[in-house]
Amino acid sequence: SEASAAVEKHQKELSQRREHVEGLEKKSQDFAESIEQLEKALVEDRAKASLVCPESDADKAWDDFSNAIKCGPDETEALAKELQRTQLRVGQEEENLGMTFEELTDAMQHAKMQFDTAKEKFKAVSKMLESLKESSSKRQKRFEEMRTLQRQQVSHRFNGYMGRKGHSGKLDVDYNNKTVDVSVALAHHGGNGKKATATTDTRALSGGERSFATMAFTLALGDSTESPLRAMDEFDVFMDAVNRRISMEALLEFARANARQFIFLTPHDVSNAVGGPGVKVQTLQAARP
Repeated sequence: SEASAAVEKHQKELSQRREHVEGLEKKSQDFAESIEQLEKALVEDRAKASLVCPESDADKAWDDFSNAIKCGPDETEALAKELQRTQLRVGQEEENLGMTFEELTDAMQHAKMQFDTAKEKFKAVSKMLESLKESSSKRQKRFEEMRTLQRQQVSHRFNGYMGRKGHSGKLDVDYNNKTVDVSVALAHHGGNGKKATATTDTRALSGGERSFATMAFTLALGDSTESPLRAMDEFDVFMDAVNRRISMEALLEFARANARQFIFLTPHDVSNAVGGPGVKVQTLQAARP
């Protein structure tokens, strides 16, 4: 935010000023310590020097030494003025911010701690996000593979059920457009035992042929579902006796193989076409005699 940026800018400025002040204070302190040490040495040297040389020679030595350290009264006064100006500027900045340098430093440290914590959380979330993206990519890839496999298997099963009467069929599933194109070729349409050219127009089929193809299509989709109960109503409509028997055999074989419960509703008499363990035929009385 703009407030945070302004605080950070003033904080940086204050920090620089503070460092400059501290540097000047240290330099001034170093000079003061040097002068104090030299004054002590001077006293000792004067006492010793008086034994071997006149005072004038000692004064000359002192002047030479003062020139060597280059710290005259003018430089000391300049440093003091610079220190005073810097301290005044620091005071003005603290007044503008409404807090002292120490308080600003504490606020900065607190904000830095919060930033570091948020940064670590961001890293953790970013790492988790990357992991989720990778997992999602793998799942999407497996899903695409599964869809392709299901499309191939459904078409293969449809062709297998159609082949029970010598026919052939193919299902073309378009996941993008959400469509299923059905192509069938019936054995007797080709003549001389040959299959006719596949057609996608079911209107070219007879009622019984359409019913048989619908039954084959339903069974082909059945292996792709997990429902424990399935019901089919009038699946054998328009079928002749031969087609009805073949369809019932296919349905019962599918039901037994998948260990599911099936309910078949038909207006025809199928008591002679079905039977065996696990099969129960319930016949309703005719509504009209």
